[in-house]
Amino acid sequence: KCLETSTLFLIKRVHFVTQRDVSTFCIDAVAIAKGVCRCSDASRAIEDRLNVLSRPETDITKMLDFSHVDKSRWDYPLSHALKLEREYLLQLGSCLGQCAEKLVCLAIQDARRMAAIRSQSPSGIPKSEWAYFVGAMAPALDHTEMENKGVGCAFDDERSEGSIHMARALRQELEKMKAL
Repeated sequence: KCLETSTLFLIKRVHFVTQRDVSTFCIDAVAIAKGVCRCSDASRAIEDRLNVLSRPETDITKMLDFSHVDKSRWDYPLSHALKLEREYLLQLGSCLGQCAEKLVCLAIQDARRMAAIRSQSPSGIPKSEWAYFVGAMAPALDHTEMENKGVGCAFDDERSEGSIHMARALRQELEKMKAL
């Protein structure tokens, strides 16, 4: 939740800076790219684990019935623990997926901010800053494959489609930046 709140703050800050025409504001593209990768990767790993937990043949409670484990010391049945694990993983995976989406949104806004400054004054942002931004964000999109797969643990097609569209919009902004 802290990451989500911080990202929302940065998104609003970029919007504020764009409206005020302040060219000294800079977001570290590598940090944003790392965040996109880590949140998306973690969300996908959680999605994989949830898929394993949802298979009936992997129900560990049935396997333990045939083992020599002393179940009398358990306060709750193992099936209850697996149910809790599913619930918590679903919440965490969804939250991480939303954070990845917000970080992509932040990158889009920053790309558009830099493009607006560049259109007003070609010397406003050095090419090295453009290259740094593109060099950080393009590999993050390539790694996560968010343009085709979405963020991971979305669990509804509408949310997954939204993240796909955002990733494609970021890719378009990056292509525009390369062309300038």
